[in-house]
Amino acid sequence: MVETDERRNTNRGSGRILSLERSTGTGRIVTSVRNHESEELAEEIRDYIMENLGERSTIESLAAHFHISQTKLKETFRNRFGVPVYSYSRKARMEAAARDLMGEDISVTELAGRYGYDNASKFSKAFREINGLTPRDYRKANM
Repeated sequence: MVETDERRNTNRGSGRILSLERSTGTGRIVTSVRNHESEELAEEIRDYIMENLGERSTIESLAAHFHISQTKLKETFRNRFGVPVYSYSRKARMEAAARDLMGEDISVTELAGRYGYDNASKFSKAFREINGLTPRDYRKANM
């Protein structure tokens, strides 16, 4: 029979992840368990991204805003939403841009600036990768 000593503790920097440690006599097993608090944090990060689509939020700036490490931010977000922060943000910006193309008479350059791109050609490339068409072709196809 193997002795088991179970202890629960919180991750000391953020208190966001709950760990379960079991000592089995042959070694220690540490399992990170997503808890309610880390899911809430991921949703707060998502909400912040969605409310600030015009900003090119970096992992560094998001981590600073939420007072957590960059690694914790990336892990928490990916665990909750299944995709990296950057991919989620980029797709959200391109989907919002697609809606704006249909609802407004706006140039691609203005649209690029609205969604945090300094360069219209880089914006067009990102738009095409997400939506399958350039912004101009997307507008023509959906008129």
